[in-house]
This record gives sequence, structure tokens and C-alpha cells, in this order.
Amino acid sequence: MSVLFWVWILMMESHASEVIRAHSGGAVLLTSDLQLQLKQDVRWTHPDLLVSLKNNVTACPHGRCQLLRDGSLRFSRVQPGDSGNYSLQVYEEDGRRVLKRDFLLLDNLYVEMHSHRGNKREEDECHYVPCDPAVSVETPIPAQSSEENVYM
Repeated sequence: MSVLFWVWILMMESHASEVIRAHSGGAVLLTSDLQLQLKQDVRWTHPDLLVSLKNNVTACPHGRCQLLRDGSLRFSRVQPGDSGNYSLQVYEEDGRRVLKRDFLLLDNLYVEMHSHRGNKREEDECHYVPCDPAVSVETPIPAQSSEENVYM
């Protein structure tokens, strides 16, 4: 029984993705951590994307990412559409796959807010957003409508 447990653990480890977080518009590097041999082919795949050293397809169609000589994939300006699962696969010259790693790229979209108070220093700036509701607290709430008034 314990053998089955360890096989299950090893299978789960092989399918775990490395999570990479990036800021929208920023740069990010999906590292291969490889010592490549001359005859090996490195391929990165993502839906609608395939870059490969062997086929000399080292730039993404949108122009924001590039496959580096060490097998890493570099993004210059991450966009929300770049988020998702990426797969790194390394093949020997005979077509045998020697490595497969999965990455999950998450694009964190941040909105920068500025104070309208004039010339305050950044550390003096309030981090709370004022909430001035358009409806007064004293506004009466109408009674629930009866079932007769509901139309479909």
C-alpha cells in the first residue's frame, strides 16, 4: 500500500506547475535552469504559441517575449492575455523528450491611485479611498413589491 502512495506522490509532483507572478506591463523571466547540450531542442508552448530553438522561432508573434539561448523565456511587457499555463520541453536530437516542466504565469493587474490633495509627500498620502454615496442614509427603502407586480 505504501508503494502506491509514493507512486501517487511522485505523479502529483511531476504535474505541479511552478507559479510565476508578474505585474502587468512589467518584465518577467520563466527560467529553464538548464545546462543545454548543442543538439538539444528547447520548446515553450502555450495556447496559440510555440517557440523553439531548433526551428529558429525564438520570438513570440506579439513581440513581447523571446526564447533565450539558455532555454529561458523572457517577457518584456506582460499583458493579461499572457497569463496561463506554459510548458517547457527539452528534446534530444533523436526526438526523445528528456525534460518537461510546467509554469503558471499570473498577471497581477494593479491600479495606481493618486491623491488630489496637492503637494503631499508619498508617505503623507492617505491610502484610503473616500466613499461619498450618492444616496443619503435617510433615503426610504420602498416596500417589497407583491407577487402580482412581477412580470416575465
